[in-house]
Parts: sequence; structure tokens; C-alpha cells
Amino acid sequence: MAGDSQQLSFQVALYVDQDTANENQIQISKAIAWSVQDGDVNLIDLITELGASLVSDSDNERARAAQLLGQAAEAVQLAPTQTAKLVNALLEVQITSLPQADRMMTLTILQNALQKHGKELVVTSEVDVLQGVIASIDGEKDPRCLMLSFQLAQQAIRIYEQAAPRVPAAQHSLDANKEELFDVVACYFPISFSPPPNNVHGITRQDLAAALQNALTCTPLFAPLFIPMLLEKLSSNLRQAKWDALVALTAAAEGYGPVALQPHLSTIWVAVRAELLAPAAPALLPADLASAQQAAERAGECLTGMITAQSRQGSDSLVKLVLADPQVCGDLLGCLSGVKQRGSQDPTLQVDTLTRVAAAVAAGSLLACQMTCKQLLPPLASAASEVLPPTQHQDHKLHETQQQLGLAVILTIVTAAVKTAGADVADQPEQYEGDPMAGTAAAVFEAVTGSRRLQDESSANPGGGGGGATIPGRQSNGDAEMRDSASWMQDNSSQQLAGKMPSPNGVEHTNGGDGSEEDAVQLLQLQVLTELVSFPAASSPLTSQELQDALSLVLGCLRGSSSNSNAAAVQAISALTRMAGAGHVKLLEQRALAPLLTSATETSSGREGPWRGGLPLQALAALATPASHLRQHILSSIQHLLPAMLADSISNEHNEKMTAAMLHVISHSLAPFGEEESAAAASIGLDLLTGVAQLTLAGQVAAEEVSMACAQAVQAAVAACDASQQAHICQIACTQLDQSCRQLPHASAPNSATHASSSLHRGITSPQNNPQHPLATPHSSEHVDSIAAQASAMPSSSGGDMVHDMHSEQQVSQLLAQSAVVSAAAVAALHAATVPHDMAMPLLECLVKLAMRLPEGSSQQACMVAAAAVVNKWPPGSVPLDDAIRQVLRFLAIPDLAQGAANPSGAWPDSGVRPRSFTCLANILKGTCMAGHEAGLPLIALPLSYLQGFGSQVSMSGSASANAADTAQQTPAVPTHASSPHQAALPSGYPAGSECCQAAAAVFELVPSTTAVGVLSLSKDLAHVIVKPLWQQRFYTAALQQLEKLLTETDSPASQTPDLQSSQGHRQKGRLLLALAYLLKGTPAKLSRADLPRLFRWLLKALEVLQQPGLCADKFVMAHLLELVRSVIEDPTGRDTVEPEVQRVISTLISLTCCKDSDLRQGSLQCLVAMMDLPYHLLHPSRKQVLAALASSVDDNKRRVRQEAVKCLKVWSST
Repeated sequence: MAGDSQQLSFQVALYVDQDTANENQIQISKAIAWSVQDGDVNLIDLITELGASLVSDSDNERARAAQLLGQAAEAVQLAPTQTAKLVNALLEVQITSLPQADRMMTLTILQNALQKHGKELVVTSEVDVLQGVIASIDGEKDPRCLMLSFQLAQQAIRIYEQAAPRVPAAQHSLDANKEELFDVVACYFPISFSPPPNNVHGITRQDLAAALQNALTCTPLFAPLFIPMLLEKLSSNLRQAKWDALVALTAAAEGYGPVALQPHLSTIWVAVRAELLAPAAPALLPADLASAQQAAERAGECLTGMITAQSRQGSDSLVKLVLADPQVCGDLLGCLSGVKQRGSQDPTLQVDTLTRVAAAVAAGSLLACQMTCKQLLPPLASAASEVLPPTQHQDHKLHETQQQLGLAVILTIVTAAVKTAGADVADQPEQYEGDPMAGTAAAVFEAVTGSRRLQDESSANPGGGGGGATIPGRQSNGDAEMRDSASWMQDNSSQQLAGKMPSPNGVEHTNGGDGSEEDAVQLLQLQVLTELVSFPAASSPLTSQELQDALSLVLGCLRGSSSNSNAAAVQAISALTRMAGAGHVKLLEQRALAPLLTSATETSSGREGPWRGGLPLQALAALATPASHLRQHILSSIQHLLPAMLADSISNEHNEKMTAAMLHVISHSLAPFGEEESAAAASIGLDLLTGVAQLTLAGQVAAEEVSMACAQAVQAAVAACDASQQAHICQIACTQLDQSCRQLPHASAPNSATHASSSLHRGITSPQNNPQHPLATPHSSEHVDSIAAQASAMPSSSGGDMVHDMHSEQQVSQLLAQSAVVSAAAVAALHAATVPHDMAMPLLECLVKLAMRLPEGSSQQACMVAAAAVVNKWPPGSVPLDDAIRQVLRFLAIPDLAQGAANPSGAWPDSGVRPRSFTCLANILKGTCMAGHEAGLPLIALPLSYLQGFGSQVSMSGSASANAADTAQQTPAVPTHASSPHQAALPSGYPAGSECCQAAAAVFELVPSTTAVGVLSLSKDLAHVIVKPLWQQRFYTAALQQLEKLLTETDSPASQTPDLQSSQGHRQKGRLLLALAYLLKGTPAKLSRADLPRLFRWLLKALEVLQQPGLCADKFVMAHLLELVRSVIEDPTGRDTVEPEVQRVISTLISLTCCKDSDLRQGSLQCLVAMMDLPYHLLHPSRKQVLAALASSVDDNKRRVRQEAVKCLKVWSST
């Protein structure tokens, strides 16, 4: 034993020595802890050894001793007697005088001791532990120690409270020390603490406030002390103190229980009521209204929390107290009846304030909700349904306002009831469970559905009905009712298309339509009806007949809404979706889907009359969400209607809009389709493919809107198909593309065209005729089988033509375009493994040929996107992608890279290249870059070579003549437009051949841009494309390097030949700068941001050059350049590049303040304002020049430009 004692003394001395390394300390503490745990060392002996160090004058030695003792105490399960000795030893020390580390360690030891042997300590300890805890935490200020102090106080009071009934000493100590303990802890309320900037310990004010609140509400013994304190804090002018008091009241109701709280309940309610009603106080200043409303909201949360806490403990005393208060329910009903408008000149504000109180009570529990509904809803329903014959217009107006307020109150209470019914009530007493609107829903329903306005909106059924006077069109026969509902919506529903409606969710309680009182009342009635049908089906307060009547009224509101009052229609759609979410699926299937489908798809045989089925269609889309049980039914119904709708859309405005809207719903609302819906998606895709083919065979041209929507729907549907379904669709789409390609007007390269057509024809041998064909896979459904058979029976490439020769060339182009856009959409959506390797090259050539020969518009853009998708998913085993791209370049009339895009003199050969050649090249380049193909990046040199060499050898007039002749030969009778959305149509005055330059430069925007171009998407979801990480970064870096190299060469003194110094050389640099501007516009900002300071001189040069006529046809490019320049000016890291160019920047911006486009004028003024952060000595020389230019800007014809000019004039005048 003597050896063990000597070893322990040595270890303790070594541990507390400040020269001992940290790693040695860790080893020593572990060894001592193991010895104590194994019983080799007694903890009391360890305390004896540490005695001198624990009271040492050295803070470092004392801290190490306390740390070692704490680690040893945590490692061993002490006996109660040992714990008592340890606690006695610690409490004899004046803990509050120790350093922070020592205090924290001592408090931790005390907390662990109380947690393990608290009950035994009350009996065996030689000192009063409760009194010792009070002395240990009194006056503590450190946040870490305060957290432990609050927890320690909570532990101590609870231990003594539990031991008091059987231990007289504990009862005596509790009676003597509880107030002192409360005072020691409550002096911190409310917590005032702001964490330091380097809050390494992570303690926040919220953490301290929560710990303090738990300590003060842990025992009912504190109720007589804490409740008066909280009520005093509620009257404080300090907002944080008031909010903390409200939160603490909720915790007190939970911690103290109803018995301890009962004596204080009346005073609590009076104090909370004052906060709740403060927004409607007559003496409240308007400036204080927002703060009062915020406090009232917190008070409402407090009231709800207190009611919830009491409800869990089986008490309803607070609910009865609130509902019996005449200042709440009495004043609320009095305001609505017009008898009393207590203390407020604005009844709306007072009613809103009182309604918050009722809603807070109803949200507390099921019982509170039942009591609130029972007391308030019957008189409110009576007031809302009362019809007074007005003697004067003013009286009628007052009645309208009161009725609107009454409905708003009903809506708020019913909304709270719906939330309460859907909440978790597992911990509610059994007698409180049930319907929160028991006995009151019928009165509310009658008040709403019996309204004259809702009856007017849903107009009576011509056939009459025996279901009651309040519900129009009610019949005993369900089918008759569905037909009547369909006729209601068909006659007068809104002209709004499905895709243009506001969201049905979150409708505010505001006026609908033109803002009249009647519209507001009708909207509120519909909102109340929506809440009534939103209760879960198992606990719905409405009977089955009332639910049917409600559904009829909702469908009637869809019929009655017009374009100037679609708020009611939006609410009606919300009601339908809420019914579906509540579980009323069977009712909707039986009585809503058929009328909605009939109304949304009602065709017109005439050529006149707009389509009015947008709202029912929007309702169907809302009901067909992925989680809806109605989705399959709706999807199947729409799929069966598509073929007839497509056929009826020809030359009929009504049917065109209906079909386009339905297709829009398929692609934007029903899509994406799930795996279990692949059969339905395949049917939709095949129906649309064959339907468009039949229209083309019949010589019928669908509207552009229908063709575009059809292509988007086909892509969305085909993207969801499985491999076998996509194989069938691929065969049909390739057949149609082959037929369209063969019948195009003869191209300038007939040999290539013939090769593409015949090769594609050889590659798409019919699977039905060749069982070994890779496409001959089993169908997934009978419907797919029948459609595929019909497609195979259509004229093939070996038989008749798709378009008869009797049509004009323009009509032939239109017919082939509508077939190509849908077929291209199907091809774009195929998986990578769907296209056989022997079909890839012919298919690519066919798509490129169609893109080059079809009329400008969605069809040629779709073919370009489909070609990009094909090269992106280029199948293994096909011809090398390099050879495929080389063949495509020949179709595009772009010189091959191997042959040199430009001849040795730098001139671009007159190959007959067209603007859309570069647009198609951009799509091919994008597809290859996205997949990371090595064949992609070398193509960047082609548009750059054209921009550099254009016009060097061939005169402008000659080039224009050649291009015009080529265009006329290739696409007769087709007007020339922009080749892509990135290329604006050129205004008059641009040099001949500039269209090709603009298209070549726009390549650098189209490739990296994430904005969809045309009707089809090149995304992973809809096109299954391969997207490599950082592909945009790689393209941007490669393109920027080449552009910077060319720009540097043209700017070097060695390259300043007489030709480059001429106007031709100036334009060559301008074209390269245009490509740079397009590149920066299309590249995501996060990729180019770091390069902007280095590129600043080129940005400035681009602004100087491109504002000259004939160089930039896209004003958005110039506007984006101005944004980039301003970002560099505002960025402190770019100042070093801006300051040397200040005079040049100012001159360029001044010249832009006089340009024709108002956006550019405004942008230049914003840049001038941003320059004010630059040093004064750099700006002052240009001050007069800027002020002179601003003199004309302040009189600009655009208000926003004038405002920016005034702001700019103000800052520049003060320099």
C-alpha cells in the first residue's frame, strides 16, 4: 500500500507540474482513472493528495488539479458514502471565488454527483446540499458556468422536492431555501447576452434563455414567485423582456400544472388579453401598430400553448375563462351585428384582432376548438347568411361589410379547426377526441351554400332537381348530375389557358375580380367551403350529401368565373385538390372527373368561338399530381382523348387552343411520368406520332402552337418509356423522318441527300418483317401493339410518299415540318442504347438535312436539338464520331478542318455557308462537349476562322449575292428569319453577309448556355443526354484561349498591316469581340467571374466597337457587356485594371448615353454612378464632360432613364 501511495503522489505531482507535456498529462490521468475504477486507489486518497493543489495560489496548478479530480470522478462509480464525502469536500470550498475553469469543473462534479446519488445525498450529506448549490451558483456570470448552474439548480430543487415527504430535513431545507434559490436564479431573467464574434463554445442567448426557463418552471413551488414576476415583465417597455415573459408563461403552464396555476389564471388572462387586444386600442399611434401586432401574435402563441398544456392535464379552465370574457366574444359578435364598435373607428381592425384571439383558443386543443365553434359559429353563421332588404344604399354597403367580416371570422375559426383535426391528438384525453366542429358544421354549411351569390355563380340546372332549394342542379341520378355539371362549365368557364392561371394554393382573403364587395363575399364563402371539405374523410363534419352538394357548388364556381374574376376559380381548384388530399377520392372519381374532362375537351364543329375549358383543365392538372390517387384515372382518360383532339384541331381556333393546352398539361403538369406509368407514356407518344403522320398524309397542317406543344408532349412521354417501348417509337420516328427527308425540295448536294435517305431506309427495316431485327422486341401493352401495327401499315420509304405532289412547295414544307418536329422530339428523348449503331449515321445526316432545308421555326430547331442528342449519345460500334462530324460539315457547307477552314491568305472560301449552318454546328458542338467527346473542342476553330477570314477575299456584294442565291435555291418560297433565338433578325443597313457573322458569333453563346432553345430540351431528364462534370468550364476555357490569342494577334504592332488598319480590319476585330461578348453572355457567371478583370480591356474595346452600325444586331449582348463592366468597376479586386483606363471608360459610357436603346442608356448611366468609388483625382478631369452629357439624359423620353440620370447628376455634381 505504501508503494501505491508513493506512486499516486508521484503521478499527482507530475500531473500538476506546469512543465509536464500535454500528452504525458493525458497518460497520467488515464492511469489514475483506471486505478480508481479498479479499486487500487481510493478517490478520497486522491482528494487528499490534491488538497494542496486545489487551494494553490497558482491558477494553472489549481486548474490542473481540478481537472484531474473531475476526470477521476467521472471514470468511477462511487458509492453513496464516497460521493457524500466528495460533495462535502467540494461544498466547503468557496466555489464562486475560483477561476472559471475551476468553477466549471467543480460544478460538473456536483452535477454528476447529484445525478447519480442525489436522493442518498439528501440523507447522508453532512451539509445542506441545496444551500451549498445556492452558494455555488450565486453571482455566476460566465455563460458556460451559467448553463451548468441552471441545470444544477433544477436538479437540486427536484431532488429535495421528491425527498421532502419522507425526509423531514429535506422538507425543512426546502421551505427555508426555495425562495433564496429562486432569487439566485430569477435575477437573470430576462437573459441579456450577446455572443462574442469568435463564439468558439457555441453558446447563444437562446440556449441560456431556455436553460433559465427550465430552471424557473421545473417545480410548482416557484409558481407564486415566478408568475407575478412574469406579469410585471409583460408591462415592460422592453420588447425582449415581454417576449421572454410570454414564452415563459407557456412553459409555466406546462411545468406548474393546472392546480398551481389556477389562483393566477385570471390575472394571467388579463395581462395576456391586453397584449392580444393592443392593436385595436383607441390610443394606439399608427407608428406603433406594427409592433403591437407583432406582440399580439406572440401573445396568441402563448395563449395557444397554455391551452394545449392545460388540455394535456385535463383542464379547460382557461378556455372557459376566455370564451366567457365579454371583451372577446361579446365584442366580436357585437361588432359584426353593428350594435357595438368598441373603442375603434375601424371595425375591420377590431374584428381582426378579436378573431386572432378566437383562433388562438381554437388551435389549442380539440376540446377548445369544440367549445369555440359551439359558442361562436352559430351566431356568426346566422349573421353571415342574413339578408337584409336595404332601405338605403349606405345601409346596404354597411351590411355587405359586416357580412364580409363575419365570413372572414368563420374562415379563420374553421381553418384553425381543420389544423386541429389534422394534428397529432394521441396525447389528448379520450373524452376530448372527436369532431372539432360537432354540431356546428351544418349551420356554417347552410350559411355558405344557401347564399344567393353562390347560387347565382353556379346557376340552376335547366332540368331542375329534387335535392333542395339551396343546391342548384341537384338530381338523384348521378349521371344526369355529371352531365349537367359539364354543361355548366362548358357554357361560361374562363378563357384563361391552363398554363396561365395563378397557383391555387395560398389564396389570400382579398377581393376577387374587380374588387367589389360582392366578389369579396363570394370568395370568402368559397374559402370557407374549401376548409369544410378539407377535414379528413374519417372525421369530416359534413354528411355525404353535403359533400356532394359542396362539390356541385365548387364545379359551378368553375363555370361561373370569368377572366376578370378568376380568384374564385383558383379557390375552386384549391377546393378540389383539398378534397382529394382529405381522402374524398371516390366522390371525385364519381362526380367530378367526368364533368371536368367533358368541359375541358368539348370540341367545336364551327370555326368561330374561343375555347373556354382552361379552368377545368387546370383543375384536372391539379388533381393529377404524382401523389394523387386520381392520377391514373386522369392520365388514362386524357390518353384516350388525344387522337380525336388532334384531328379536330385543324382550322378551328377553339379546338386548336384546347389541344395545345391539353398537350401543355401533359408536358408540364403530368410529366415526369413514373416507372409504373411507362405504358401510358408510350401510348401517348405513339398516339401523337401516328396522329401527326395521319394529318400529314391527309394534307392537313396543324397550327404552329399545336405542333410545338405536341413535340414537347412527345419528348416528355418518350423519355419515360422503357427500352422495348422506345425501340418501337424509334422505328416509327425514323420512318417518318426518312419520308420527310426524301420529299424535301432538292438540295444543292443531291448525292449526299440521296445517301442519307437511302442509308436511313436501309437502317430501319421493319421489326415486323424481320424477327431478328434489333427493334423486334415485345410490346408492353395491347394499345402499343395496335398503334405500332398502324404505323407499320402507313406508307413506308419503299412505297408511297408522305406528302402528295398536288400540294404547293410551301404547303409541302409546312407538312413535312410538322411531321419532322414531332419525330425529332421522339428521337431526342431516346436512351443512349436505343438507337442501333447502324442507324446512327443515317439518322444524324437526315436530321441535319431537315434542319438545313425546313422553314425557319420550331421544326428546324427541333431537328438541330435532336441531332445534338444523337451525337451526345453516339452509339459504340457506329462509324467514328470524327468521320460523322466531317460528313455533317459537308452538309452544312462548312470547310473541313483537315482541309483548312481558311486558305493560306486567311480568307474563308465561298462555300455557300448559311446562317443556320452555324446554328446547327453550335448544337452539334454542344452535344459533343456535354458528353466530353474529343471531337467537340476542335470545332471551336470553325466559327472563329469564319469570323477572322470573312470578306478578306470575296467582296461583300459578291458574298451577299452568293448567299442569297443559295438560300433561294435551297428553300424556295420560305421567308428568311433569325436562325436561332440567340440571333436577332438584322435591321436594315447591315452589310451583306452579316447574318452569317452574327450566327457564327452566336455559337459561343448557344453552346455553354443553360437556357433552352426552341421547343425541345437537351436535359438529362427529357433527353437522357450524357453530361460530364465541368463541360462548360472546358468549353469556356478552350474558346477563351483561342479568342484571346486571335485578339492579341490583331492588336499587336506586327499585325497592323494596311489591310488591318482599314475598315475591313476594324470589322474583323469587331467580329472577334462580338464572339467574346456572346461567350461571356452564354457562360454561367460563376465560371467567368475570375477572368473579368483580365478581360476588362477587351470588354471596353467591345463596347467601343460594337456600338458602331453593322457589327452587333443583339442589344442584349451590349447590355450584358455593360453589366460586366459595372461588375468589374464595383469589384475592389478589379480596380487595378480599371484605374489606368478611367478616361477611356468615361468616354465610352458617355457615347452610350446617346444610343437609341433605352436599356443601354440606363446601363451606361449606372456604370457612371458606379465609377464614383474610384479615386477623386482620376475622375475630376472628366467631370465637366460627364455633366455636359447628363444635361440631355435628364430630359430623356424614358422615365427610368431620367431617374438614373438625376441620380448620376447628383453624385457627379458633388465631386
